[in-house]
Amino acid sequence: MDFYAHQERAQKASRRLLLLFMLAMAAALAAVNGAAMLVWWAFGGGVAYPPYFFLTNSLATLLIVGGGAWVEMHRLSEGGGVLAERLGAQPINEAEPLHRRLRDVAEEAAIGAGVPVPALHVLDDPSINALAAGERPGLAAIMVTRGALEKLDRDELQGVVAHEFAHIVGGDTRLNTRLTGALYGLYSLRLAGSKLMGHGFS
Repeated sequence: MDFYAHQERAQKASRRLLLLFMLAMAAALAAVNGAAMLVWWAFGGGVAYPPYFFLTNSLATLLIVGGGAWVEMHRLSEGGGVLAERLGAQPINEAEPLHRRLRDVAEEAAIGAGVPVPALHVLDDPSINALAAGERPGLAAIMVTRGALEKLDRDELQGVVAHEFAHIVGGDTRLNTRLTGALYGLYSLRLAGSKLMGHGFS
């Protein structure tokens, strides 16, 4: 189990996510200002843009995104288990042998990584997948699908769990938690836009 190689790959993936979010934010600002320009051209009667037109639009956009992100971050501050359960995962059942094997593997990885054992959840899905979430190691959770538990042998499961621990130890789950909040902020912008369009058409 090459923990540090997994950690390096996880950090690269997180950097790509951050770049993609920044591009999405820039695209949202451009779209809002573009839509405001079209509305002004259609209903402004040829009058020049008022002072700070684009700055005001941009600040209002950032306020909506920031407010939505703050709300979601507050929800996620309780720990990664909140996100896992929101996705439909359940805490491990000690009566299940495959769940006990996951616990054993996670305990071994936690000792190797020098962090507390995260909350462990299983998602009832036949695919092979896993997810780590949480603002910091003490609040982290790892979710593994039923398919991963059933189809992977112990060594393969160790590799999957090590990869998720790399996200936790490397700070990727903290970054991803913040990105989750930020993406909810972008979604809040969509909700606000839908409401404004609804009022406009009515």
